[in-house]
Amino acid sequence: MVTLFQMIGASFVLVQLLMFILWGIYTRQRNTAIVDVGWAVGFILTMVAYFFLGYGSFWKTLLLLLMVVLWASRLAFYLFDRLINNVEDPRYAELRKRWGDSNGDVKVLVLFVFQGVLVTVLTLPFLLVACCPNPIWTGWEIFGALLWAVGLAGETYADENLRQYKAAQTGEVCKKGLWYYSRHPNYFFEWIIWLGFAFYALSSTAGILAFISPALMYYILRYISVPLTEAHLLQSKGENYKQYQETTNEFFPWFPAKKADSP
Repeated sequence: MVTLFQMIGASFVLVQLLMFILWGIYTRQRNTAIVDVGWAVGFILTMVAYFFLGYGSFWKTLLLLLMVVLWASRLAFYLFDRLINNVEDPRYAELRKRWGDSNGDVKVLVLFVFQGVLVTVLTLPFLLVACCPNPIWTGWEIFGALLWAVGLAGETYADENLRQYKAAQTGEVCKKGLWYYSRHPNYFFEWIIWLGFAFYALSSTAGILAFISPALMYYILRYISVPLTEAHLLQSKGENYKQYQETTNEFFPWFPAKKADSP
């Protein structure tokens, strides 16, 4: 029987190999957005490895595999579309600006490797399910799958709202659909997806550990991705985005606040 540490090692090797390949492509194309495609594909590679190496309940693991492939494939195709259109994520553009030109490729390689490590850490719920042979279904799997579906639908809808806004080329701030209620609904629903994975794994042995993943994802999204994105948007949108910040919730969707009238 394959041990838990061998399964983690398989994930690490597969994902890091992918990241090194993508870094090699980056050195030619100079678009760090390729790492996000690798991020999404890395989750699929890890889940496939866990499915074949693990000893968990076949049907529970199979359903989780389908969930991961559906979610990560949609995300990968969405990100790949931006890549082929030579659109670089403003978060990475801001990081490269801060790093400067000194040892730039090495710093980007560290970023790619770090992303790969995060993939292996975040897939803890996948590992727990793949290592739990208990075939009995509980309400936690059902709740987790439903929460995952809500997150996937919300993230897809938010991305479509943003696509339509960019196609209109208004030059203003996107307030379409879910972006009316949150400045970052795509990040919020991505977090909901990870909560779904954690609840799905909750009935597994040591299932409570699965919540490390959504907790870590919340920190990454809320305190790293959001500030970097907003710094770029403030620079590009100026006063329009500042006004948007004053009325619209940053992360959790809610009704916009009414702006006080000037005296």
